[in-house]
Amino acid sequence: MNTIQYKYVLLAFACLILFCFCLGAALFSPLLLIPGVFGLVGFYLVDKKYLRCPYCGRHNALDKLFIAKRRKFYCVHCWEQIIVE
Repeated sequence: MNTIQYKYVLLAFACLILFCFCLGAALFSPLLLIPGVFGLVGFYLVDKKYLRCPYCGRHNALDKLFIAKRRKFYCVHCWEQIIVE
């Protein structure tokens, strides 16, 4: 399996949106930092398990994986093509 599923890219993006929203809302209520931490931990787990390069196992930027659905994308470390389905 030399592909990355697009649903995991969207899940990681949603976790970052949740974190940013909670971080901004924490200015008004510090209790909103708790769901923000869950968003950050969720992003870390999805990134660690599903968004690594299938060839070398290293990290690629989320914005590049987001665009890779429509364009060819090569790993920045090993220069193998990563297919995002």
